[in-house]
Amino acid sequence: MDRAEIAAMFGSKIILKKFHWLSYHFSSYMDGYEHFLAASIINCCENIEKIIPGFSKDFSDKLASFSDKEKYLPHYEQLIQALAELLVINHLCTKFPQQARFEIEPTSGMSAKNPEIGISYEGKKLYVEVKCREFITHHNNRGSAAIEIPTRMSGIREVANELVREGESIVYPRDNVVKDFLISANDKFSSFKEEDKECITVLVVVWDDFTYEPISSLLNLETGLLTERSFYKGGSGDPVRFENIDAIVLVRQSHQIVRATRDELPTDGLKHPLDWGDKIDVLPKAVIPVNLLGGEAIGYLCDLFDAYHIDDLSHLADFRPQEMVLHV
Repeated sequence: MDRAEIAAMFGSKIILKKFHWLSYHFSSYMDGYEHFLAASIINCCENIEKIIPGFSKDFSDKLASFSDKEKYLPHYEQLIQALAELLVINHLCTKFPQQARFEIEPTSGMSAKNPEIGISYEGKKLYVEVKCREFITHHNNRGSAAIEIPTRMSGIREVANELVREGESIVYPRDNVVKDFLISANDKFSSFKEEDKECITVLVVVWDDFTYEPISSLLNLETGLLTERSFYKGGSGDPVRFENIDAIVLVRQSHQIVRATRDELPTDGLKHPLDWGDKIDVLPKAVIPVNLLGGEAIGYLCDLFDAYHIDDLSHLADFRPQEMVLHV
C-alpha cells in the first residue's frame, strides 16, 4: 500500500464522519492540499506499513471509531492516546533494521493483556507499552491554579493552604495516574517475563512539558512510587514493586499533538507533530530504570529512544522532583 492509497483510506473513513475530531484535518484532501497533522499521520503509517503490513488499515479503523457525539471529550482523549502510540511505534520502526520482527499487541500464554508492540532482533526481545496522560481536565485545572503540589510530602498541603489566597485554587499530585500506568504495564509484561526473563520491558509515558509531575510521582524521596517510601503499599505494608517493568521512558510531547489538533504548528524544533526529534533537541527524553539493569542495557535503551539517563538530566528543573510549584 503506497502513500496515496493510505491517505485515501484514512480520508474515506474520517471525512464523512460529521463529529470526528479529525474531520477538518483530513477534509483538506478534498480542497486540494494536505493539512500538516494529516500528513504527519500518513507519513508515520507509510513508514510502519513497510515493516508491519496491514498496520494502516487497523490504525485508520481505530481513529475512525472515535466519533459518535458532537464534541465528545472522551473520544478526544482516546485520539491523543492513539497518536501517542503512533509516535512511539513509528520511532521504533525507524530505529530497527527491516530484518527485525515486529508484532503489534503481541500475545503471551493465556494472558489477554497485551503491550503495544513487541520487537525481536539479534536474539533480543523488547516489549513496549505506551501510556499518555489525560489532557483536558488537568490542563485546565493547572492553568487556573495558583499552586501545584506534585508530591504527597507530609505537611505540604497545609503549607499550600496557608499560601493560597481567597478565590485561588491548588492542583494536587497526579501520582494516582502514574501508579495506574505502572500497574497496567506491569500486568501486561508479566507473562512475557515468565516466558523469557531476559526480555526487556519498557513503559513509555507520553506527557507534556510539565515533566516534573510524573518524575515527582516516581522519584520524590517522601512518597515516590519507585522508592522505599512509596505511598503505594501492599497488604504487608511494604512498597509495591513493579517487577516486570525494566525501565520507563518519559517523552514530553503530548502537548505538541494537542497543538496540532488545534491547527497550531509544532514548536521546539520539531519538523511535524509526530516527529520524535533527536537526542540533542530541546525536548529531551529520559530513561528511568525501574528494576536494576546493567549499564549496557541502559545504554541500549538510551540509544534506542534517543534519550538520556534521568541522572544526566538532574540539572534541569523539569527533570527533578518538586515539592511545590507556584504558577505566576
